[in-house]
Amino acid sequence: AATGAKQIDVVTHSMGGLDTRYYTDQGGNKIKNAVYIAPPNRGSELADIELKFRDMGIPIKPSVDDPEVRQCFHDLCVDKVHDGVDNNPVLHTMNQNWNHEKSEINTMIIAGCGKLTLTSGWLTFHGDGAVPLASAQMDKVPVLTVWGQEHSNTKECPEALVATGKWLTGKAVDFRADEPDPPG
Repeated sequence: AATGAKQIDVVTHSMGGLDTRYYTDQGGNKIKNAVYIAPPNRGSELADIELKFRDMGIPIKPSVDDPEVRQCFHDLCVDKVHDGVDNNPVLHTMNQNWNHEKSEINTMIIAGCGKLTLTSGWLTFHGDGAVPLASAQMDKVPVLTVWGQEHSNTKECPEALVATGKWLTGKAVDFRADEPDPPG
């Protein structure tokens, strides 16, 4: 409404990507292009762990334990089915509807890598410390991996910012997934 535009471009970070996807999944059609930076598209194991600690009366971060904070963690839980029950039904539905979402919005993903990240009970360097690369990736969407970036810093990484500007203005982006050479 503020711009008078029929559609806008959106650049999101982390849960902002899930909020944008939810908007689209619920029929929102005002977004033309979306850049998702460090999106937990399949959830984050850290949210599941945080909720377990909160159930024991030990909130980690943030230290406040109120219903809105808990809801945020539920929304960030891993999309998995255990004993026939969806761990995160909203995210599971959005992921099942991905092809429709993808057809509505021109999408690019930027994911941090090179930080120790928990994934399905294992540790990987293919993540940003909070979101594994496998959680950020979505079918038929180009992914730019930026190495050595922690989750909260990925949105400020010069490489991510330059790629976002190029992509939104129709310039070529080098969507590489190669790992940096290890130090000697």
